[in-house]
Amino acid sequence: HSKNQTTYRSVNEIVKIPNSYMSGISECPGPPNAVSGLTASPSSGGVDTVGLSWPRAPDDGQGLGTDRIYLLYQKRHVDTVYTQIASVNAQASATYDYNVNSGLTLGTAYDFAVAVRDCTPSLSPITTRTNITPN
Repeated sequence: HSKNQTTYRSVNEIVKIPNSYMSGISECPGPPNAVSGLTASPSSGGVDTVGLSWPRAPDDGQGLGTDRIYLLYQKRHVDTVYTQIASVNAQASATYDYNVNSGLTLGTAYDFAVAVRDCTPSLSPITTRTNITPN
């Protein structure tokens, strides 16, 4: 070794902070509850719309207010896979409304679904209304 030699070594270290993840979990205990009912009102008279309405989910606005977003899905009744069509911010409303107003074919049956996402972000089971046909 010469006197002026500098030695470099890399240090890879993971610093573990106990319970650092707990704050998010304590705010949202368990997965969110499903919406208790979904109403789908198909149009008539040649308008390609379906009105969706659902009550506030049980843990949305109930003290903890842990529900954040309602996710809306649709599919043709004959298909097997839902596609997400919208998200609606959860607020203190008693009921929520969403108007499906694009991409529907008159005389075709559709299925609609809504799920709740909380702050973890866990997803509730979906609530569905099936075989809805705008005419």
